[in-house]
Amino acid sequence: EIGKHPDLSEEEMAKLAALKYQENVPHNRAWYRINATRGLTGGNKLVPTMKKDLQDIYEAAKHHEPEKDRLASQGSLTDLSEKGTRAVIEFTATSCAVLENEKRVRIGIRRSGKLDSKVIFRVETIDGTAEATKDYIPVKTSMVFEPNETSKYIDIEIIDDNEWEPDETFFVRLSLDADQNAVIGKKSINQVTIINDD
Repeated sequence: EIGKHPDLSEEEMAKLAALKYQENVPHNRAWYRINATRGLTGGNKLVPTMKKDLQDIYEAAKHHEPEKDRLASQGSLTDLSEKGTRAVIEFTATSCAVLENEKRVRIGIRRSGKLDSKVIFRVETIDGTAEATKDYIPVKTSMVFEPNETSKYIDIEIIDDNEWEPDETFFVRLSLDADQNAVIGKKSINQVTIINDD
């Protein structure tokens, strides 16, 4: 549903993803207490705020998801590789978590479908509640699947700041140039949660 809005910026898409994540994750009492305190004192809220038009897009996408889930359970989703004629590049998972003191997170990327060609793809990070250069080192790079190569990993550095803060998230996105005989799979965005351990 969000893909029907090509005019959205990366920051707006990240806010939508962060809001969806926040709604689906159970929160402890400290999260509610911190959020309430920030609300009373005028601090930054733990739930991302967004403009009215962006909120409308989010609500429309939220109501569209049950239909998508129903179709997926019936196995009626299309074959992205077009019967093996194109490579499909995607993450091995849609989310992962890392302790802040581990100082890096490793994310898996896989290729399926057509394997006998070279595919160049891009990987980049997008802020969620975690901020680039403050919570993690941003990545914006190109990677290559050589012929018959089916898996790769990318390591992203996490900044351990020794300050208490709530768990934070950022996103890693895959993209392709139009000239590649490949397509990005369903797992095109990986949500990384940095678990506070201070």
